[in-house]
Amino acid sequence: GVVVGLYDNPSIKKCTAFLHWLESKKDEAASYGEMNFDKRLDEDRDRKEIQLSQMKRKIHQVKKGSPAYKKLRKDIAKDEKWLSEIHSYTPCKYSLAAFWKALYDKTAAGYRRLSHFYLRDNDSRHIIVVAPTRSGKGVGLIIPTLLGGWKQSVVVNDIKSENWGITAGYRKRMGQKVIKFEPTSADGSSARWNPLDEIPIGTAGEVSAAQNIANVIANYEGKENPDHWIANAGNVIAIVILHLEYAHYADPEHYPQRPNLYTVSSFLKATLAPEVEEDGTIDDSHYVVQDFVKAIQALQNFPHVPEGGIEIEEWSTRDKAYVKRKFTPDDLHALYPDDFMEPLDPETAFTHPIINRGFMEIAKKPDNELGSIISTANTALKEYLDPVLTANTRVSDFCIDDLMRYDRPVSLYLITPPSDLLRMSPIFRLFFEMMIGRHTREIGEYKKGRCSKPSYRHKCLLLMDEFNSLGNLKRFASALAFTAGYGMKSMLIMQGLDQLYKTYGKENELLMNTSLQIYYSPNDAATAKHIEESLGNETIRVESESETGSWFKKSVSYSETSRPLLTAEEARRLGNDEILFVQNNPPVRTEKIKYYEQDFFLKKLVDAPYVSDVIRSGGRADVINANPLWKQRLEQRKEAGEHKFKDLKVAR
Repeated sequence: GVVVGLYDNPSIKKCTAFLHWLESKKDEAASYGEMNFDKRLDEDRDRKEIQLSQMKRKIHQVKKGSPAYKKLRKDIAKDEKWLSEIHSYTPCKYSLAAFWKALYDKTAAGYRRLSHFYLRDNDSRHIIVVAPTRSGKGVGLIIPTLLGGWKQSVVVNDIKSENWGITAGYRKRMGQKVIKFEPTSADGSSARWNPLDEIPIGTAGEVSAAQNIANVIANYEGKENPDHWIANAGNVIAIVILHLEYAHYADPEHYPQRPNLYTVSSFLKATLAPEVEEDGTIDDSHYVVQDFVKAIQALQNFPHVPEGGIEIEEWSTRDKAYVKRKFTPDDLHALYPDDFMEPLDPETAFTHPIINRGFMEIAKKPDNELGSIISTANTALKEYLDPVLTANTRVSDFCIDDLMRYDRPVSLYLITPPSDLLRMSPIFRLFFEMMIGRHTREIGEYKKGRCSKPSYRHKCLLLMDEFNSLGNLKRFASALAFTAGYGMKSMLIMQGLDQLYKTYGKENELLMNTSLQIYYSPNDAATAKHIEESLGNETIRVESESETGSWFKKSVSYSETSRPLLTAEEARRLGNDEILFVQNNPPVRTEKIKYYEQDFFLKKLVDAPYVSDVIRSGGRADVINANPLWKQRLEQRKEAGEHKFKDLKVAR
C-alpha cells in the first residue's frame, strides 16, 4: 500500500523526538559557527588589506635586490594570494559544531536500526496530499511508497528525476519494467511515446480517440472552459490526425513518415497535396507543396482506403511484436454505414467520410475565422517542432495499455526539468487524460454477480506530484469518482489548497472523492483554515476568580466553552507532524517519515539504470534509425558505469 506516516510506540517516539532535537542543535551550532567564521574572516581580510597597503608603500623605500626587498615581495605575494582565494567554513575538531555533529551522527546510526510501525493505505480509493515545498513530502511519502510500499504498477510525475535516481533501481530489482519518459532528454536514455499510437485506427473508437487527443492539445493552457477558437482548433487537429493516419497506409510514397505530433504541426503549415488545375480539376499524379487551406481543398475525396485496402500496423500482446491487419473499403463501409448508402458514389467510395466532411467544413469557413483557428492550432503545436521533443515522441517504446496489462508490473517515471515544466505540462496532461480514457472502457467479466476477471492484470497508482502544474485535468477530475473501480488509485500532491481552488474552483470534486487527506504544516491561509474547520471544536473547562470584597476571600467559578481542536495558527506549527483525515474514522495526528533515517529503506537503495527499459521496440523501421550521437553518448555512459543515486541522496 501507500506509505503515509509513522505510528510508533511511546518509547520510539521519544527517541525520534530526541534525534530531531539533536538535529536542531547541530544545525544551530553549525549556523553559529559559520556566523563567527564569517566575522573573523572579515576581520582578517581588513587586517591583511591594511598590512598589504603598508608593505606596498614600504617596498619603494627598500633597495631592490636586498634581503629585505625579497622578503617584502614574498609577503606581498602571499597576502595577495590569500585575499584572492575563497575561504569556506569547516568546523574545527574541538568546536561546538563538531561536537553536536558527532553526537547527532552517532545517535542517528543507532536510531536507524530501530524498528518502526509504518501506516499504510491499502484502500482502493484516492489520496490527496497538501504539503508546501521542501516540507518533506518526497522523503516522507513518495520515496517510501516507491521503495516497496506499492508493489504494483505506478506512474510517477517526477520533476527533477530525483525519484527515478533513488527508487528506479529497487523497483527494477523487484522484477518490474522500469521506464523513464523524459521528453527533453537529448542523450537517448529516455523511452519514447507517440500519443497518436494510442488511436485504434480502423475501429469504432478511432474518431473519439483522435478528438480527445486533439482537444487536450488545443487547450494547451489547461483552461476550464475552452473558447470558440480552442474548440475549433481541436476539431481541425483531430481531422488532420485521422487523415495522416490513413494517408500513411494508403499513400506511403507521399506520406512515408509514421504520423506524430511533428507531422501534424508541419501539415498545418505546409504539406504535399495534389496540384489543382486552373479549371478546378485535381491532378493526382502531381504533388506540390501547398499551404493548409489549399491542401485540404485538393485532398477532398482523397482515397484513404484504396480499392485494394490498406495494412494497419497493430501491437500484438500475444506475439509481443507489431502485426499487420488488412482493412478494406468494405470494412470502412461497415464502420460508417450511414455515410455509404447504396448506390455508392464512385468519387467518395474510398474516402473516409469523417475526414472528408471535416475538410469540407474547414474549407467553408470565412478566411478571417479560419486564419484565427489555424493560428490557434499552430500555437498549440509549436512545442512539437522542437527536434528533441520530436525525437522522443516519434514512435512508442511503450503504450498506455502496457501499464496495467503487461506481463509484469510497470513503473513509469514522467520526468521534466523545472525549467521546462510549463512547456512540457501539455504532453503530461495529455498522458493522464488518455490514461483515464483508455482504462475506463471495460470493467471486466462478471460471473454470479461478481467480477471474476477484471480488465487489468495489475492495479496502478497515479502518483501525481505537483498536481497543479499539470493544469486543469477536466476529464480526469470528473472521472475520479469511479476510476477506483477500474484498478486505478490516484495520489494527488499539491502545495496548498489555494492552488487547487485557483485551478478547479472552490466547489470541486477532488476533495470529495478522496478517502484519505494528508496535511503537512501549511504556508497558505486557505489550507490552515480548512484544517481548523475540518478538525472541529473541543470542549474545555475554564476557571475564573473574582474578589468578594475581603482581602482573604476569593470566589472561584468554572465554565465550559468550546475552542478549535487545532487553530489555524497552531496548524502552521505542526513541524515534524502531519494530520490524516481518514473517511469514516477520527482524524489522526502522527509523525512524518524520513526514509534516510531508517535502515528499513536505506538497505533498499540500488543504483538506478541509466537507460530506460522499453516494451514495444523492434516492430517499425524508424525505431531502428536512432540518433548516432545518442548511441555514442550511451556507449560512453555505459563504459563510465551506471547512473548513481548517491549524489541525490546526499542532496536530500
